[in-house]
Amino acid sequence: MKTNLLPLAALLAFAACGQPDPADEDIARVGGDGEEGPVTAAGADAEAEAISSCLDQIWDAQTEEQRAFDRSHDEIGGVSISCGMSTTASQFVEALDALRAAAEAEDRAAILDALNIPFYYIDAGGETRQLDDRDEINRIFDDIFDERIMTLLKRLDLAEVTVVPGEGAFLELGSLWLVADHDGGQPKIVTVNHEALREAETVRAEVIESEADD
Repeated sequence: MKTNLLPLAALLAFAACGQPDPADEDIARVGGDGEEGPVTAAGADAEAEAISSCLDQIWDAQTEEQRAFDRSHDEIGGVSISCGMSTTASQFVEALDALRAAAEAEDRAAILDALNIPFYYIDAGGETRQLDDRDEINRIFDDIFDERIMTLLKRLDLAEVTVVPGEGAFLELGSLWLVADHDGGQPKIVTVNHEALREAETVRAEVIESEADD
């Protein structure tokens, strides 16, 4: 039976360890009041104005074409990229495109360039290591970026990203965390978490098995 990826993606997003409550006003929507019920026209206008303000503060050298893209793709899962991460959708897409290309080409140098320092590596047993320089990361590169992580890099997609305002963005239950180290900058990988990836794979397998049984 063909797997329905939308429920799976949603389950992976909301099952993330430490994920903030999506009902939180700052996370559920910019400008929201946290109360239940539909967003009013005034609330929607306030939300749009808040997002526009965030974009205006971080736009610098973007072309008009990029700005149009940023406006139309700023929201992911009800969260504003510009307000939540102080960067733009176009910068995010460029970063993900570069990471996919680097993984496909097995370009170690390009992947190292895409890491934020300090960088955090969490192995399959949950042990966390803070790595403070490129040479240190390079020495254990093959352990960090094993076949499973490289496969994940090859299928990065903006639509699969979950933004946590003030914290960054993650994919696959936090297998990868990305941050922008300056306003309007391209997000970089700050954490690779093998333990989270194993959990994500377990959840994915369980969902696929459940859907196959239906």
